Amino acid sequence: MPVVGVVQFGPGSAGTLLEQLDEARFAELARHYDAVVIPARVATALEKPKVEVSVQIAQRWVLAALRHRTFFTLADLNAAIGERVDVINDRPMKVVGLSRRVLFEQIDRPALKPLPSTRYELAEWKPCRVNIDYHVDVDHNFYSVPYQLVHERVEARFTLATVEVLFKGRRVSSHVRLTGRGGFGSRSSTIAGRSDCACSANSSPRFPGYPRGSGRGMAILRCVIREW
Repeated sequence: MPVVGVVQFGPGSAGTLLEQLDEARFAELARHYDAVVIPARVATALEKPKVEVSVQIAQRWVLAALRHRTFFTLADLNAAIGERVDVINDRPMKVVGLSRRVLFEQIDRPALKPLPSTRYELAEWKPCRVNIDYHVDVDHNFYSVPYQLVHERVEARFTLATVEVLFKGRRVSSHVRLTGRGGFGSRSSTIAGRSDCACSANSSPRFPGYPRGSGRGMAILRCVIREW
């Protein structure tokens, strides 16, 4: 569906970290719905005339028309707004001589594409560094990545249900998101092929391949885990 959005960020070419994250979410949303997002600079109204005019039309034909009416339910308000929107869409425009509804039926509707089979799910992004145990910390839980990425910088993309880890734009691991704190999402596939690691079900979750056997080694391991 051809959709155009105007996004405005603060001064400076890079913007704040929050603005950069918002920009990444906008890009992901646009890719999901096959839409286009056109950035607009600050204090440059001429770069977003359609948006400014749309606000003006809403103020004149909706807000001004309803300013003396009182509504006691949200449903009544929405119904009244819907009536005013119908008036706007059915009113012929002076320049083209056709209404917005007619132009939509002639131009926009034939070009519409089906919506994706799944709705867009808002995700958060977090830069991470892979720890020595080839896990990354996401919201106080730990998720494994391929052991070759130890000490590398990666990105974690997480939703309410899943956690994905990406390295240079390529997904390297995916996990079901854990609840609580201090949990481990470890996959044996992330350490497969490592010759110096004898991994087994008897390994420590924080240090795969380090046995849980008795003796001084286990006491040292508990100390390291507690102090890390």
